[in-house]
Parts: sequence; structure tokens; C-alpha cells
Amino acid sequence: MPTIRANDLDIGFEMRGSGPPLVIVHGAATTATYTFGRQLPVLASAFQVILPDARGHGTTRWDVGRGFRAEWLVDDLASFVDALGLATFHLVGYSMGGMTALGYAVRHPERLRTLVVAGIMTARELRVLVVRRLMDLDWIERDELVWAADLARLDEM
Repeated sequence: MPTIRANDLDIGFEMRGSGPPLVIVHGAATTATYTFGRQLPVLASAFQVILPDARGHGTTRWDVGRGFRAEWLVDDLASFVDALGLATFHLVGYSMGGMTALGYAVRHPERLRTLVVAGIMTARELRVLVVRRLMDLDWIERDELVWAADLARLDEM
């Protein structure tokens, strides 16, 4: 997987297809290639699909001990598309990537041809509540077999 230096990170990314650029920004604890894998053949038939890994995800290394702020993801995206030389592009964001995409759209609306966001909430939930709700491994393994299988696959990435 290639990397490009942007915002003091070596951002890993994939490109597939040809046509107008479409940047897809993924959610937390996954990658765009994993989340959108089933849609990629169709999308790549019409677009040059660009799939960057967010800091601390996939091949974009980040030491969480250095801290984390959501706006850094917007800074990363801005620097990434600049490094690729994209004057305008389509942008899709899912979950954490949806919030990143919205942040980018607020800062740079003139650069976006279209914007699609999915799986986001406008109200923030306390992180400790999210962790307690989502990371009850006994519940996941007992009641959420598909999710448990997905988590096991993510561990293999």
C-alpha cells in the first residue's frame, strides 16, 4: 500500500479505478477498504476511488499516547487531498469519517463536488458510555455473532 506524507504523517491509502476522484473516509477501528469492500468494484467503474487510512488505523501509524483530537482528522484529510493535488473531488464519510467529512466540508465547501455522510450522530455520547455499550465482549460473542466475526477479521488485518 502506498503512503503519502501529509500533516506530518505517512498516510497509507489505496486507489482503484479511474474517473473523477472520490475520497472515502472510514469509521473508527476499521479501514475504508474493509468497510466499503463490497461497493468498491461498482464505485471504481465510475470513479477514481481514493481510500486513505485515518491516523492510527490501517497503515497510517499514530501513537495514541501523543493524544487525539477529532479536528486533527480534518487537518489530515485537508493535507492528504492537497498532497494528492486534488482541486475538487467527491467525498464520502462513514461514522467517524462522516464527522471528518462534515468538518472538511465546513472548512472547504468550494473543493467538494458532492458530499455523502452516513452513520453519524450530531449529539456526542460520552466515550465511557460508548465503550461500555459497544465493548461488552460477552454480549458481543453471545448476541452479536456477525459483529463478533467482523471483529475477529479486523484483528487479522
